[in-house]
Amino acid sequence: MDVIKETSFKIRRYDKKVKCVYTQARSLLITDQYDQYIKLFKQYLVDYSNSGYISDVHYWLAKSYLAKEDFHNARNTFIVFQQQNLLHYKFSNSVFELAKVYIVLNKKDKECGLLSTMLLKFTSHKAINRAKQLLSKIIIKLKINN
Repeated sequence: MDVIKETSFKIRRYDKKVKCVYTQARSLLITDQYDQYIKLFKQYLVDYSNSGYISDVHYWLAKSYLAKEDFHNARNTFIVFQQQNLLHYKFSNSVFELAKVYIVLNKKDKECGLLSTMLLKFTSHKAINRAKQLLSKIIIKLKINN
C-alpha cells in the first residue's frame, strides 16, 4: 500500500507542477510576451510530453506564431495540432486560423478547402459568418484574376 500512496503522491505533485508551468506560460501569452511564451512552451513540449495540456500547448503555440506573423511556424504548428486533435474543442478554431495563414502565404487551394470544410462541418461555429465572408472575398478575387 505504501508504494501506491507514494506513487499517487508523486503523480499529484507532477500534475501540480505541470499545471503551474502551463499557467505561467499562458500568462505570458495573455500579456503579449510571445517570444518568452514560445520559448517556454517549446521547452514544455520536451519536458512534459505526456502532459494532458500538450494539445492546448500546440494550439496556443500556433496562435503565438500567428500573432508574431511567423506564418510558416504557425502553419506547421496548426497542422500538428490538427493531426493529433481531431476531437479537440479548439479544432474548428484551428481550421479557421490555418485558413487565414494560408491566405497570407498565398495558398489559394488550401485556404478555400479549409474554409469550405469549416462551412460544412462546423455550421454553428462562432466564426462561421467570418469564414463565409472570407471565402466570398477569395472567390471574388479569383474571378477578378481569371
